[in-house]
Amino acid sequence: MTRFDERHRPRYAPASTYRFQVHAGFPLDQVRAAISYVDRLGIAGCYTSPYFTAAPGSTHGYDVCDHNEISPELGGREAHDAFAEAVRAHGLVHIVDFVPNHMGVGTTGNAWWHDVLENGPSSPAARFFDIDWTPVKAELHAKLLLPILGDQYGRVLERGELKLAFVDGGLVLRYFEHVLPINPRQAPRLYNVAIEHLSRELGPQNPHLHEFLSIASSLQNMPAYTERDPEKIAERQREKEVARARLARLVNDEPAIGEGIEAAVRSYNGKPGEPASFDLLHELLEAQAYRLAYWRAASHEINYRRFFDINTLAGLRVEDPAVFAATHRLLEELIRAGSVHGIRVDHPDGLFDPARYFEMLQELAAHAWGIERPAGSGPLYVLAEKILSVGERLPSDWAVHGTTGYNYLNELNGIFVDGAQGRRLKRVYAKLTGRTESFEDVLYAAKRLIMETAMASELNVLAHMLDRIAEGNRKSRDFTLESLRNVIQEVVACFPVYRTYVDERGWTPDDRRVVEQAIARARRRNPAMEASLFDFFREMMLPRDPGDQPPNEERRGRTPPLDEAEAAERLHFAMKLQQYTGPVQAKGLEDTSFYRYNVLLSLNEVGGVPSPIGRSVDAFHETNAA
Repeated sequence: MTRFDERHRPRYAPASTYRFQVHAGFPLDQVRAAISYVDRLGIAGCYTSPYFTAAPGSTHGYDVCDHNEISPELGGREAHDAFAEAVRAHGLVHIVDFVPNHMGVGTTGNAWWHDVLENGPSSPAARFFDIDWTPVKAELHAKLLLPILGDQYGRVLERGELKLAFVDGGLVLRYFEHVLPINPRQAPRLYNVAIEHLSRELGPQNPHLHEFLSIASSLQNMPAYTERDPEKIAERQREKEVARARLARLVNDEPAIGEGIEAAVRSYNGKPGEPASFDLLHELLEAQAYRLAYWRAASHEINYRRFFDINTLAGLRVEDPAVFAATHRLLEELIRAGSVHGIRVDHPDGLFDPARYFEMLQELAAHAWGIERPAGSGPLYVLAEKILSVGERLPSDWAVHGTTGYNYLNELNGIFVDGAQGRRLKRVYAKLTGRTESFEDVLYAAKRLIMETAMASELNVLAHMLDRIAEGNRKSRDFTLESLRNVIQEVVACFPVYRTYVDERGWTPDDRRVVEQAIARARRRNPAMEASLFDFFREMMLPRDPGDQPPNEERRGRTPPLDEAEAAERLHFAMKLQQYTGPVQAKGLEDTSFYRYNVLLSLNEVGGVPSPIGRSVDAFHETNAA
């Protein structure tokens, strides 16, 4: 799907593109060598998968660890510049795939995530990630659940798989390929064990021991990782690095200090078969800004937004201008240099405010090119990886030039399927498999399953958020937590599209149509559910100002917000729920239902729907003309 008019006409718009999947086995130098071939084919544009630094060994690049570095595995900046020059020399344009929704956090390659693990809410990078620092579970307050363990925490600990190490003036925790920081303020727990031994070995007046005592004291007195005051945060960042450098120098100057620390590390690491020997390590780990957990715990207790249910892909808050600026520095530089002419935006439906993101992206390009940008215009060629459901339209306020084409391919596929044979296909399928349920029932059950398993944690967070709103208004306080959880689950299971786009500007008729349709379906499937719950949920998803009154009493069971504060809470809930419906739809439809309902496999493609079967040529052309 592509749209061009005077307002949206971009500076560059290739008529055709050739996609390159870059990775260590096919780096940018090899892409550069193929540019002349693309040119001879008569193709106007070169489109690459993400080439920013990703997790080591990544073959796809969507697990970006550093948006501001060209991946060394792909040849780094030098190879990229040579590739860009080849594109320019052949008169082609270059479109790059960009991932603003999430980052890869499964390895040590993400400096921002590493800083969050070390410093918790006190990390300057804490605002970058979509983390709930005050979750329902009290034990996770000001902590990040880190579900990386292959077994229950206690078993992993007592098998000796979690091991401390002293590296470059600081303590780290190793668990197979994971290397995690240790809260520097808690490191003196271990250092004091070494100091007690060293005072006997070196003597209490030894100057190196005095320096070690001074370092330990400075660490103990630094601000806690729970501090939110900017001055305290800056102090913590400064003091931990000063202490780390001092200790690295000290160990280099006096090897006995390093030997004493290593001995203390061994005592903390415990001995398998002796559970009590791990008590010190357990106590130290309990004092971290993260809580280690079995990977299965993520489905019910994770407190950071993920890409779908993938624990190693953490959601970013690009709606924050500071986060947007920090993640787009190199991209702006490449646009300014003429190395990038267009962008394919990965998974915009995961963003808190997609329309605002696209506006920010267009502003960035205008700034890079030094041009004035009329409001709503799109000088930068941008394609959104957006799946449009049947009858859905691309939001008109998105400053983009179209989608990546899932829908077009499915419409095209439809004209090669004889719709008149649809009933016959279904009869054969039912006879062969014994399954007669409709696709709508299969999808409904699959989405409920996803919400009860892989994405139960997010549902729990939304239910408690809605419960807090309900408790604050006497007209809604009688709704129980469980009933609110149920209504969220039922309406989301009946959502006909991936998401709506309610934002600070309000909601559109399309948003209202989707919400009303989902609620109507949920009512039909749950006739015994309290009707006022659905009315209350509608109010939350189509928020309004405290003084607004709907015309003709069209809303039953109205519960208008008491004040601006409650109105803001409702809007925040609606926008957070929108980030949930998309992953549930994707997991329930693409990853589950398409594997359970197989009348005709060619219809089970991303962006497709197995029913109805087939498209007429006239319907195909009408869709293209819309």
